[in-house]
Amino acid sequence: PYQARSGQQPHRALPRQPHPTQPEPDVALFEPTILSSVLRGVLTPYRDAYGGAFALFVPFARHSAPHPFMVFLHGRGESGGFAVSFAQSLPWLLANNRTFAQRFPFIVLAPQCPVECTLVNHWQSKTLRATTNLVSKLHSGLNADPSRTYLVGQSMGGHGALIYAAQQRRLFSAIVVVCGYAGRGQSEVTRRIVKDGTSVAIYHAKDDSIIPVGQALGMATKFRKELLDGTDSSQRIVIYKNAPGPPMPEFSKMIGHGSYELAFRDD
Repeated sequence: PYQARSGQQPHRALPRQPHPTQPEPDVALFEPTILSSVLRGVLTPYRDAYGGAFALFVPFARHSAPHPFMVFLHGRGESGGFAVSFAQSLPWLLANNRTFAQRFPFIVLAPQCPVECTLVNHWQSKTLRATTNLVSKLHSGLNADPSRTYLVGQSMGGHGALIYAAQQRRLFSAIVVVCGYAGRGQSEVTRRIVKDGTSVAIYHAKDDSIIPVGQALGMATKFRKELLDGTDSSQRIVIYKNAPGPPMPEFSKMIGHGSYELAFRDD
């Protein structure tokens, strides 16, 4: 299993990600008054008046019952802009696969971590605080179901999801960590999540060349020990034998790290 030195994050030593070759999409200014007329079935990037940015997806189908709600945290290489995040994983499916987008039942909030996140390799606390405030506004403005609010993160976002769920007690019914890692404080994070009854799903690939699969197996072991006490929490772990790298050519050397390209296509 991978053994990180004290305080070291699994892929901290990697060189800074190259500048994306994809063009940045147009980003609209977000105001709460637009929620009643927001485009459905389209992943739309927004910026707010305070410099924050996020993407929002509202299901194509209208229902009288509240929609489930998902917060999606991207990885390190997607920090600072939407070009890379929209070119892969769940955002790509929502933005480019019409059949997938029309069937997808979740309201999705995908906050954007500033470019500084590539340097420190973790989600900023101020961005997560702003996300919590936005979740509250969207719950009421978009007919979302607070009891079915889920947190999904990949790579650096997987680490962010664990920390965020441990800090925002009982906000999320379940979290999904894809090719992620726990880092320091793993025991306390897992204890809080399980104590709150939050279920966890973990996805990783054996051949991940960026974040070793030992990170996922270590997380699973920690959660399993906490679950022995008997709570409403449950755990699911999926380990792929092989996974592709990210689909963009500038990240082609990251063999096995694209397990999210498999996980989000799994019904």
